[in-house]
Amino acid sequence: MHYYKKHVKDYIADTSHLTMLEHGAYNILIDTYVLREKPLSLDKEELYWSIAARTEEEKTAVDLILNHFFEETDGGYRHKRIEAELKNYIEIGKRSRENGKKNNPVGTLT
Repeated sequence: MHYYKKHVKDYIADTSHLTMLEHGAYNILIDTYVLREKPLSLDKEELYWSIAARTEEEKTAVDLILNHFFEETDGGYRHKRIEAELKNYIEIGKRSRENGKKNNPVGTLT
């Protein structure tokens, strides 16, 4: 998925207490999650590397964001809202494919 809606009012209400570095970490983690369409890796070193968190301060910010906004599961770090966005995206794709098949059955020329 290459796009998602950002509800700025909700985002600010939930994150107004974050530092600029923490906002950056949060947004990079969300963008990574959306782009990969799957939960974030539980392997912290792999995760730090993939999002360019190099300094201890950056890694601490990532850890804080993961602890406060993500749920650690066996499958990786999950984010409730992004999971809902991905589910909706997948459903829209399925419906579009089904409708496409109805309007253009396999084997017919348009």
